[in-house]
Amino acid sequence: MLRILPRTVQLPLLSRSFSYESVSLSHVIPLPPILATPSTPPPSEITVSRLKNGITIASNSCYSPISQLSIAIRAGSRYQDEDNLGVAHFLLHNAFLTNSDRTGFRVTRELERIGATLNSELTRDLLVSTSSFTSGYAESVLENLSAVYNGPEFRRWEVSKDRVLLDLDRLHIHFDSLADDVMHKLAYRIGLGMPIYTPECRAALISSEDMQKYYSSRVNADNTFVIGSGIEHKELSRLVEELFVPPVKQVSGVDIPRYFGKGESHIRLYGEDTQAVLTAEGVSIGHDDLPKYIVLQHLLGVENVIKRGSMSCTRLGKCATQVNGAAMSAVNINHSDTGLFGLVARAPGNQIKKLVKAGLSACREVAKNGVSSTELIASKNRAKSAVLSQYDDLETLHNTLMLQVAMTGAVSSGREISDRIEKVSSEDVQNVARKITIAKPNLVVTGNLVDPPYLDELI
Repeated sequence: MLRILPRTVQLPLLSRSFSYESVSLSHVIPLPPILATPSTPPPSEITVSRLKNGITIASNSCYSPISQLSIAIRAGSRYQDEDNLGVAHFLLHNAFLTNSDRTGFRVTRELERIGATLNSELTRDLLVSTSSFTSGYAESVLENLSAVYNGPEFRRWEVSKDRVLLDLDRLHIHFDSLADDVMHKLAYRIGLGMPIYTPECRAALISSEDMQKYYSSRVNADNTFVIGSGIEHKELSRLVEELFVPPVKQVSGVDIPRYFGKGESHIRLYGEDTQAVLTAEGVSIGHDDLPKYIVLQHLLGVENVIKRGSMSCTRLGKCATQVNGAAMSAVNINHSDTGLFGLVARAPGNQIKKLVKAGLSACREVAKNGVSSTELIASKNRAKSAVLSQYDDLETLHNTLMLQVAMTGAVSSGREISDRIEKVSSEDVQNVARKITIAKPNLVVTGNLVDPPYLDELI
């Protein structure tokens, strides 16, 4: 992440002399007039539209002193192939270099002067550039972001591999990131199975020409989405139409992912703890059954939302309390056209097998006997709280808006999703659990392999 901090301005020291006059205690001192109460700003409104140049934009016209703008391109790691494997990771760390309109130094200085921040993100579906800034500077920010979008040059002497190599050095101490790449490889092989992180054998082979070729192959109007928070939709439309020049061309589509399953991988890492991830095929971010999976996820258990709280109120939490130093939760990964659902467990190496088996038994118990009305209501309440919390904070709402628009082309309000969750029945949860437990799973175990679980021992 490249963060640009505003300059500090030193104001001259002001001096003022005062004179005092004695006043009788019986003297009535007039009070200053009461200021008129400021009018309440109109409620925020989320609007999505497609412009004449083909770009889809979305705006949240909230009246916040801080605005955010994001450019999302469908150029994530899933669109790589074996010839350019790792190039998306390089684009992530070389996002704001010299382009055909201005130098990278000019982009940095102009955004620095208005106190803006820059951030780039990479997912399997999207490559995203985001800027946060004081409201009122949207035009200046979009001038710089559009220049980066319209004509990046990736000059050989500017492209840096240092941050990519640093990520690879840190990868082996980050259980979650390493397991996620391996899990997707087992589940999909190609497409979504392509790693987000550059393989070590490819790090020295990626060139600026590879980056330019990959970027050009993915960028067009249909694959570009501009999302703004704290900016009027009319103003955002005008700026995007004036500043953005998307290439008029067709880009190759992505193959419909094929789920394989029944794959496993064991990766030995230093340490005493072991992490195991067991998943089966789930649903996409726009699927009609997504609320059912969300309720099942909160029924089984997610991370604690109460500080120092107990996990014993969920099915997987009860399993984790039986093992010292253990933690377990349900995982629900949603892509644009498919997903993964399962559980992730962490425990000392000699206890991980016991923990995974207990978690799998808890899932099978839901599939066999269903859930009580009391447990279902509690799970739906936790699910609705988690969903609505994504619409409460400005930054979280902006990220939610960006993902929905870029991956589905539409936006669902928190109230709409909450209403769909409320309609989920115990039969729906049981059917989803049954579907998960009979599906072909994948298993990834990382860490201490003193006594790891194996797939043939679980199914």
